[in-house]
Amino acid sequence: MVSRAATLVAVTSGGFASAVMQTVLATATPRVVAELGDPVLYPWVAGGYLLASALTIPVSGQYADRLGPRRVLAVGSATYLAATVLVALAPTMPALVAARVLQGVGAGAVVPAGLAAVGLLFDEAERGRAVGLLGGVQLVAQVVGPLWGGWAADGPGWRWGLVAAVPVLLGGLVAARGVPTAAAPPRWWRVRPLDPFRLLRGPLAVPVAGAVLVGAVTMALLTYVPLALQDRHGGSASATGRTLVALLVAAAVGLLAAGRLARYRWVPLAGWALTVTGAATVAAVGAAPGVVVVVGLALVGVGSGALVPLLLLQAQAVSGRDTLAQASGLVQLGRTAGPAVAVPLLGGWLVTGWPLPTSLDALLWSVVAVAAAGLGLALARPAPR
Repeated sequence: MVSRAATLVAVTSGGFASAVMQTVLATATPRVVAELGDPVLYPWVAGGYLLASALTIPVSGQYADRLGPRRVLAVGSATYLAATVLVALAPTMPALVAARVLQGVGAGAVVPAGLAAVGLLFDEAERGRAVGLLGGVQLVAQVVGPLWGGWAADGPGWRWGLVAAVPVLLGGLVAARGVPTAAAPPRWWRVRPLDPFRLLRGPLAVPVAGAVLVGAVTMALLTYVPLALQDRHGGSASATGRTLVALLVAAAVGLLAAGRLARYRWVPLAGWALTVTGAATVAAVGAAPGVVVVVGLALVGVGSGALVPLLLLQAQAVSGRDTLAQASGLVQLGRTAGPAVAVPLLGGWLVTGWPLPTSLDALLWSVVAVAAAGLGLALARPAPR
């Protein structure tokens, strides 16, 4: 029987487990490499997962629209669960990377199917709160994950830190029975994959482009602000890392606020304006004390946190019920692709041969320019009513 509560449990369980897994491994990977060896594979612990997820999302979105979200969500959750066990049991780094790739395939199926289920069960007035809840759960996971991963790596071992996600995944898999599905779906082999990016030729291109830009801004700041702070103010790595908490906590505030204010057309513009203002404040880090940087990151957090659910809701509003999964998946793909391109591209400023302070100035003001492009896009193409 289809159930809103079961759907939310299934979707939030997958999102929570995925976010915890990412942050636990981010904390524990140095210990993993020390135990398993092959440090050359270090980047692929995260990179293999992201690449597999990005390649899977467009195709699984089409299957979720044709077969119904329940089947794709269940298969994706089961795949992710099996891969998590394989990661925890991996005897070598190649085996661990292979299991992470399998996890990425599972995540690439869960994301569009789960978001499509929310779109089918909740009307436009209710989707904001539901999506805000999902975002809030993921944010909690991102805060809990590093703490849990550090404790596990220093205590019982990093493998036990990963096993903790298994009960959450099992609960989500059981709850998937309440997710909506197609009444008479075709056989899976009769679903012909179409051009996954054909929807971008219509109005969906605007929220997807916004997702690319907001993902690029937030991940670039999370990546390069610690370097800027340590260079300009001489802070320790742990102290500058704690500064980034301002962005994460503020993002939770933005997510919750956006869920309640999603019906107002000025909210996306306000989100981009806060993001631009915060990024510009951070870009002045060379002359600013640490507290000003915290304020700037908090502004970016509120703005970008609000934009994440709003862009998803905008995408669902301009797509039909038969393409909800594909539209939702493309927004998520944009949030992944943006950082994947922007972070290394912006890092090019650091190899220009300029002094590091000058390179960092150019890099951070380039981030401001990316945020300004998002504001310009929102002004040129306002969100639909």
